[in-house]
Amino acid sequence: MRNFHDFNIYEYQVNCSLQEITLSLQAHHGDERKTLIFEGVVGHCFEHVLEGNIVSSFDEYGIAQFYEKFAHDLREYQRWGLPLQFKNLAEFEVESNRKKLKFIVISSSYGLTGWIICTQIKIA
Repeated sequence: MRNFHDFNIYEYQVNCSLQEITLSLQAHHGDERKTLIFEGVVGHCFEHVLEGNIVSSFDEYGIAQFYEKFAHDLREYQRWGLPLQFKNLAEFEVESNRKKLKFIVISSSYGLTGWIICTQIKIA
């Protein structure tokens, strides 16, 4: 994924019906704007949302790496309807591969952090 270090996430939209999340970004120093569109979203978690969310990185994690870091969150999410059925890493890998999922982790130096599980990412 392209490097968006020091971009500000100034707006995001979650469209549950379309399973889509849109992040609107602007360069911290300059006028460059980009829109990230995550399609086929099956789950997400955003925390620490502030007025000026400064991105450190968007990283695509492998299945095992994501599971190991967020297993507790995923199990909690299952209780509330995460559309992935698994009891362990092996089952999580099978289900993720079957659905062709991508695991994006958002790191920041200020504000919004979290992750998105989706099938496709578009940059506009």
